Amino acid sequence: MIFVGWVVAGLFVWGVLAEWALFAGLAGWLAGSLVLWSFGFWMVLALESVLLFCLIDHDEGAWATLTLLLTLFLFETWGNLKVYTALITNPLGTLGLVGLYFVLGTLWSVAKWWFYVRDRKERYDEKKAKFLKAKGQEGNLVPANLQEEWAGVVESQKLFKPESLDHKARIMRWMTFWPWSAVWTIINDPVKKAFRAIYRQIQGTLQKIADRIYQDTESDLPEDARSRMSERDY
Repeated sequence: MIFVGWVVAGLFVWGVLAEWALFAGLAGWLAGSLVLWSFGFWMVLALESVLLFCLIDHDEGAWATLTLLLTLFLFETWGNLKVYTALITNPLGTLGLVGLYFVLGTLWSVAKWWFYVRDRKERYDEKKAKFLKAKGQEGNLVPANLQEEWAGVVESQKLFKPESLDHKARIMRWMTFWPWSAVWTIINDPVKKAFRAIYRQIQGTLQKIADRIYQDTESDLPEDARSRMSERDY
């Protein structure tokens, strides 16, 4: 029994020493790898940037802040990018940079809000066009006899005009993380617009394929039921 106790104690001590050695080795590797402009620095910065792109795009502001603070801690502790030290040793210079960051963040939030509202308006127009088509209406104006029904669609799918007061948290994230928000928007927005343009070009062809495959099912349903089937998606 005593022997077993000594074995357990020995294994515990060995485990603690092994963990300490692993941590010391990792710390030593980090100390040599996170120097400014080194490969490790760029690797950690790239990984954090990708993570911030995803978190900001999915409105995860708390996690974005936590990961950014952790990355700055890594650079501060095992690199030579002393962000926290600079805040203490050079307060005036740091205050100027922080002020510039705030100004650029504010300007970007205005630009990003424009992109956001424009995307919401495009979604509104697409849903309205589908609604009017399902109702057999031409043009882009909702007639008076359908406005009440269209208002229900707008409310249920949240297609109404955005109010800036209702998006305070989102706008604050754009301000706080404006470098990553701006880069992701510059990369993502043209790609989405390109695919939307491609979709508009092939939409007719895609519908012809669906119509041809389903042409033998039209006689199974009354005419009013056929029109209702096309309304389910708006």
